[in-house]
Amino acid sequence: DKIGLSYQSLQLFAEARLRHEAAAELLSQFSNGGHPHLSVVYNHLGNTYVKEGAFDKALNQYRLGLNFSLRRKNINPVVEATLENNIGLCMMEKKRWAAAEEYFIAALKKKKNHPAYLKNLALVAFHRRDSLRAQNLIQQAISANGFQKGQPFYGDKIKLIELLGLQAKWGAKTSESAYELPLALADSFQVQQQTAFRKQWKTVLLQLYKDAVWYFYQQWQASADRRYLEKAFQITEKGRSFSLRQALRSTNAKSFSGIPDSLLQSEEQLYLQIQNLEIQYLNANASSQEILDQRLFQLHQKQRRLVRRLEQSYPAYHKLKYADEALELPALQAQLAENQQMLLSYYQLDSTLLAFIIHKDGLSAIPLTINGDLQQQISDLRKQIQLYTQIDATQIDSLNRAFSQQSHQLYQQLLEPLQSKFPPLQRLVILPDGPLHFLPFELLLTQSVSQISRFKQHPYFLRQYAISYEHSTSLLLQQARTSTTAGGKLLAFAPDFSENSFGLANLRYNVAEADAVAALFKGRLIKGKQATRTQFLQNAPLYDLILLATHAEANPRSGEYSWMAFSETPDTINGSLLYAKDLYGLRLPAQMVVLSACETGIGEFEKGEGVLSLSRGFFYAGAKSIVNTLWSVDDARNSALIQLFFQELKQGKPKDVAMQQAKLSFLTQHPNDEAHPVFWAGPVLTGQLAPLKMGSSKRYIWWGFFLFSSLFLFLYFFRKRISL
Repeated sequence: DKIGLSYQSLQLFAEARLRHEAAAELLSQFSNGGHPHLSVVYNHLGNTYVKEGAFDKALNQYRLGLNFSLRRKNINPVVEATLENNIGLCMMEKKRWAAAEEYFIAALKKKKNHPAYLKNLALVAFHRRDSLRAQNLIQQAISANGFQKGQPFYGDKIKLIELLGLQAKWGAKTSESAYELPLALADSFQVQQQTAFRKQWKTVLLQLYKDAVWYFYQQWQASADRRYLEKAFQITEKGRSFSLRQALRSTNAKSFSGIPDSLLQSEEQLYLQIQNLEIQYLNANASSQEILDQRLFQLHQKQRRLVRRLEQSYPAYHKLKYADEALELPALQAQLAENQQMLLSYYQLDSTLLAFIIHKDGLSAIPLTINGDLQQQISDLRKQIQLYTQIDATQIDSLNRAFSQQSHQLYQQLLEPLQSKFPPLQRLVILPDGPLHFLPFELLLTQSVSQISRFKQHPYFLRQYAISYEHSTSLLLQQARTSTTAGGKLLAFAPDFSENSFGLANLRYNVAEADAVAALFKGRLIKGKQATRTQFLQNAPLYDLILLATHAEANPRSGEYSWMAFSETPDTINGSLLYAKDLYGLRLPAQMVVLSACETGIGEFEKGEGVLSLSRGFFYAGAKSIVNTLWSVDDARNSALIQLFFQELKQGKPKDVAMQQAKLSFLTQHPNDEAHPVFWAGPVLTGQLAPLKMGSSKRYIWWGFFLFSSLFLFLYFFRKRISL
């Protein structure tokens, strides 16, 4: 049974069911009709079916468990209450409100004032349009969860935010301030969020943010009061890249504040002590919770004293790590104005895709109508693109036609309704959400095409804008305020894969690509058997610009295990792969990292985080901008594109403009059959966009001093000669 639970946590539900069924078979052979634990196993079986959306099958398992428990008459009432609650949830899915209410009431008789059961009963009342009863039940659930406004709270934070979110959603029509309390508590709790419950925490927060965004957007529509729209946009920021924002804030705080290591260790130890006690609190009985209350109160007091000390003695660190992260819209607009950019931020609600458009003179939002399943449309487009190099010649026309139609349809849904709001600018930063993370907007067709195979002439969105991507606007602002600290030169890596034990094919063009780029920037090239993982980890932190021309592979199930390959040596066969998770502890203060390899920008998608990929790992390590790829790229064509990109960078162009010009040059230089988007649209740019600053700052200071001194001496002797 426990093995089945492990498979459930991995979302391998078929394997989980086999283990639970085997456990049920064994337990049913005990005397008196079966072992008492059998009802628990039936509950676990029901849970697997729920997670697959098979509610009728789940209902059958829950009923088997409940009937077995009632027959035995000596089973734990907590198990019976759990089964009755789960049956009620299945009835809710089937919209059988009366039956659902009956089972929730039965569960509450066994576990009085249980917050989750009260919440479920409130949901039934809400769906039956009994709003007053729904509000009363939610308030009972909040009180049962141990929350009193203005008092310290050590209970189940996840459940509390969920309950307060529902209370706000149902009460917002009568109170404009309904969302103030849950949003404020959510901000407060995030500083101490429990990693053990990270996914549940994000699920509850994201639902709160979605509901709040929709509420404030509707208020803006009704009143035309810009404050509501600003509030809606600010809340969208809270739901983006949770862990990445926190990690980069902490990294920047430690790097730029000069705080002693001993104080950082004290801060970390205190955080872990509080976290461990809070986890104990959730699983403790009432008497134990009273003891833990006192210990938690003391630790929180100690934490507050430490934070005050940090604020007084190390204000830079305190501001970077603890200060309110509320989005500064005027600062964002000022930065966009300085760079002549506009920002397009997508935010996916339960049934609507909202698009926010921000530039120096305005903020607007438009709800977009999506015809069908957006995720499926993007998945279909990606397949059409990647099949181009694999499909039989007899099917190529139908494939090209499908691509051109799908590409234009996505443009009509995602961009065309917005362009009347676009100012006359040519640089566009896109914040994607949901499946949009996997779409390179550059390849969308702004018009339908009749000559479907004339890829050189297609009206790509690329022709109108220099496009880049960002994880969140707070990261965009944060990275603009920080600078790199590496040595100011380029490092290029080109590993060798001949006789590779993992079966990786040798790359024919990676050495030529890395060699050309290293020569262009007078950088360092590490190639062949010397290009090992160890060499990379030792040298990468010393350089401002890094090119990795190698093999990589995304892991869509577990993004932290997406990998990039380096050269093997007899003693590094098992250490030639660099995983995304390996990058989290690396300090890499580079201006830019170019990942010239397959699938470096895709991986596991996690709501509230985005895509867990190699690219994301490099951001964790401190890189300011990343070029990554959204599918398997062709070695020769990708090598040519990356070299064009570096040539544009060498001319001092901003990174997004350099990427746009490189892609346009690629289209010009290649014939139609090689101008297909599969060859040029995969690499995309994320992060800081300023032109490269190559060379040590000290060197520029000395040159400036030398020139100034020379000029001074020249003028001195010149005037002396005249006076003579």
